Amino acid sequence: MSKPKETFLDSKTLFALALLFLAWWGWDFYMKKKYPERFKKASPSVVKTEFEPEKPLEKRARNPLPPDKKRPEKEFWFKGDKMEILFSSRGLGIKRIKLKNYFDRKQEPVQFIPEESALFSTAFFDQEVPFNIERRGNHFIGLFSSAHGRIKKRIEILEKDFALKVQTEVIPSQEKGFDGLSLSFSHPLSQEKSSGFLKMFFIYGMDVLKAFLLYEGKESKRLLGKDLLSCQSFRQGFCESFSQREKTQQEIPIYRNAELVALGGKYFGKAFINKSSLLPSVQLSKENRRAKVFIKYDFLHSKKQNLEYTIFLGPKALKSLEGLGGGLRQWLDFGFFSWMARPLLLFLMELYALCHNWGLAIILLTFVIRLALLPINIKSYKSMKIMQKLQPEMKKIRETYKSDPKKMNQEVMALMKKSKANPLGGCLPMFIQLPVFFALYRVLGESIELYQSPFILWIKDLSLKDPYFVFPILGGLVLFAQQSLTPMNLPKEQARLIKMMPLVFSVFMLNLPSGLTIYIFVSGLFGLVQQLFFVKLSPSKKSEEEKC
Repeated sequence: MSKPKETFLDSKTLFALALLFLAWWGWDFYMKKKYPERFKKASPSVVKTEFEPEKPLEKRARNPLPPDKKRPEKEFWFKGDKMEILFSSRGLGIKRIKLKNYFDRKQEPVQFIPEESALFSTAFFDQEVPFNIERRGNHFIGLFSSAHGRIKKRIEILEKDFALKVQTEVIPSQEKGFDGLSLSFSHPLSQEKSSGFLKMFFIYGMDVLKAFLLYEGKESKRLLGKDLLSCQSFRQGFCESFSQREKTQQEIPIYRNAELVALGGKYFGKAFINKSSLLPSVQLSKENRRAKVFIKYDFLHSKKQNLEYTIFLGPKALKSLEGLGGGLRQWLDFGFFSWMARPLLLFLMELYALCHNWGLAIILLTFVIRLALLPINIKSYKSMKIMQKLQPEMKKIRETYKSDPKKMNQEVMALMKKSKANPLGGCLPMFIQLPVFFALYRVLGESIELYQSPFILWIKDLSLKDPYFVFPILGGLVLFAQQSLTPMNLPKEQARLIKMMPLVFSVFMLNLPSGLTIYIFVSGLFGLVQQLFFVKLSPSKKSEEEKC
């Protein structure tokens, strides 16, 4: 009898791993389709909130600006090394932003251009404040005065953090005063669409809008663009929406005491962080394929008010968001495996600081992970060897007690306990690596740090799929090589299915980010070398055929 080749990871284990991976995604997709209400996040369109109904924020306060007092609009440019910002004298809002060092998929600079009112424009709810503008370096100061009082708005541009520090001083007159001030901003609901038959499994790869709020003492809420109430018009405190059969009306909830509200896609977004003692109320809606946030400060007393907040407009880089504080780092959502994704991203950034190439950093991260798992892999291999030696005795037990399954299981368990064998020992490394794989998928697919970062030659963007599918094919070849070291003592039907796994695995990898396919290939290559090493060190003596 010829000696079967030793193996660290046999064909059945590889098949089980792939099947488990596909089953996980398939079950998640099936459950979301079957029970959409259970998986849908609480949203203004479907859930009544604890806030009492009231008039829309836009309609509540009087306008202290007579029509004859309106001034013509003037525009002012700020042009820095990272950003170009066009300010308007109306509300000292932002009419255009260009991020000079970031480009979209068409290789044009990323820009934020509002379709209606300027971003973060200070207003009397239905009319923007017509400021007189002064510029002092990277500071813009807006001054307004009327019979109701005086308003001074000061903006400091923090270009390094893609942020604006805003301070607004409101001094009401004794006779009239102001009821409050408001500001608003919006963001496109979707910037790109996922394609390919794999999008049902990789829905997180789509660049859909995500909203995040902190309000009422650190209560948090996450919303997708589809969760927002689609508003055609405001009427008597309700937002009108239309269905195919009938006209329905739903309330717009008001989130009080808001500390943070953020809108954005995977890589870029806008955020408002309150820094003053007076906390505003917030409404979110969906209009003309854009999500809109309306922020309102109520002045309950006719006294001087000092409003302070920070505006973020740029790439969602982890360190930048952490530096701005206010809970903004929670805006980054890596899903269920965030607890592992964030440390992996920070460690990946440290590796990048050493090699200055994100592709090399991913390779180094792969080696670190595999080396960390090496002791477990060695223990797993030893457990598999013990199980292999016990196969003849287990075969005899099954033949002896085939008519008594209960006794047979007792004898098998007693044999394994006596030999200190663990039947699940070979699966442990795979189960440990699964959270790492899913966490890396979210990190490599949604981190601005890897956005448009090149690796070598044809890999120009690690956040996109491999344009020539080189690494998916190499990953399949590595799996085929591992199979060639695995004894195929299987029925013909199962053996044929196992032989198809490299092809299925390669197709599965086609639409993955190239950064992730590099990780899969390098990890597989490490596993192949490790398997060859274990086989070489195995004792050279005959062994019985494995029965899997």
